Amino acid sequence: RKSENRQKFGRMSSSQHAVVRRALRDGFKAAELPVKLCETPNEFSKSLVDPGGAFLLDIEKSSKGKRGKNERNEIFKMYPGAAGNVVEIVSSDRLLHQAVLHVKEPERIIMTKRTFYDSRVGRYKKVLERHTTDGAERWFLLGMDEMHLFVAQLDKPASSVAQARANLRPKTLKNRRDAAFKRQGEWFLTPVDRKTAVRLESIEPHKIQHNVGLGVTHERLTGRPHTISELA
Repeated sequence: RKSENRQKFGRMSSSQHAVVRRALRDGFKAAELPVKLCETPNEFSKSLVDPGGAFLLDIEKSSKGKRGKNERNEIFKMYPGAAGNVVEIVSSDRLLHQAVLHVKEPERIIMTKRTFYDSRVGRYKKVLERHTTDGAERWFLLGMDEMHLFVAQLDKPASSVAQARANLRPKTLKNRRDAAFKRQGEWFLTPVDRKTAVRLESIEPHKIQHNVGLGVTHERLTGRPHTISELA
């Protein structure tokens, strides 16, 4: 039964496969983004037991040389999935090194295997895990931001990189001009009003933190850290 499911959902005809791969490669190339298109689900991940025909996307370390500012030597890794899946790059921006990816597929069930150490019995165990996609149509903004690749899912459709970037703005900034705020990565900074400024100026100096890191940090991460000069 497992092999029948894999044959039905896990493969495209050779002509369909070639067309999808060619279009995806062209889209990534137009944005000057590195990509590895996997021929099989097992090439995408050894932990897959039954992908159920699902579209798969990840970012991994590349064994090839560094690409420009891609100092972390990363590459997009993708498996388009079943023949009925719609997986396409709808817009590419070479200057920004960003692209919009559109994915449409029915609900899929993905079975994976995971190995963990069970301290109660003193040995490693393998377990099967079931994951389900929701079947919703999805749009993603893919690209290079400073020194590493990123994937950001959009909350609504986008037909261009500019529209996708605008969709990522917080709702409170949707109708503001770019001059009304400054962007640093995923952070959007806006001027405070006079009332807030007065409150900030009245804070006692010992309650103000200096050069504070923003977000989650990890000693093994090599990206540029985000810090704020003063935090109250």
